[in-house]
Amino acid sequence: MITITYYCFALFILLVKYNNEPVVQDLRRALESAYQEIGELERSDVSSVQDRFEKVRLLQDQVLALETQISSLGSVEEERLSLNSEFERLTGALGTVTEELVNITVEKTRLEETLKGLENNQSNPETEERLAELELKVQELLENLEKSEQKTSNLELSNQSLMETMDDLVR
Repeated sequence: MITITYYCFALFILLVKYNNEPVVQDLRRALESAYQEIGELERSDVSSVQDRFEKVRLLQDQVLALETQISSLGSVEEERLSLNSEFERLTGALGTVTEELVNITVEKTRLEETLKGLENNQSNPETEERLAELELKVQELLENLEKSEQKTSNLELSNQSLMETMDDLVR
C-alpha cells in the first residue's frame, strides 16, 4: 500500500506539471482515500499518515542528493590522488636534475682548473692538443649545464602549476 501511495503521489506531481486538472483531482481523491485506509489500518489519523509519507519522500530526496555528492567527491578524490602522484614524480625528477646539475658544475670547475694549468704550459704541442680537447669538453659540459638549468626551470614551473592546481582543488 505504501508503494502504491508513493507512485500515486509521483504520478500526481507529473500530472500537475502538465496541467491535466480532471485526472489530477481524481488522483488527489485516490491519494486521500489511500491515506484514510492506511490511517484506519494503523489506527491513526490521516494527517499523521500524510506527514509520514511526506517525510519518506523528503528523506528519499535527501538520499539522492547525498549519493550525488558522494559520487562527485569520489571523482575529486581520484583527481587529488592523480595530482599527488604527478607531484611526487615531478619532485623526483627535480631531485635528479638538481643532482645532475651539481655533478656538471663540479666537472666544469675541475676542467676549468685543468685548462688554466694547461694555459700556463702552452709551449708543448701535446699540451695544445689536450687543451683543444678539454675546451671542447668544457663546451659540451656548458651546453649540458644550460640544458639542465632549463630542465630545472621547467620542472620548477610545472611544480608551481601543480601546487596551484592542488590549492584550487582543496578550495
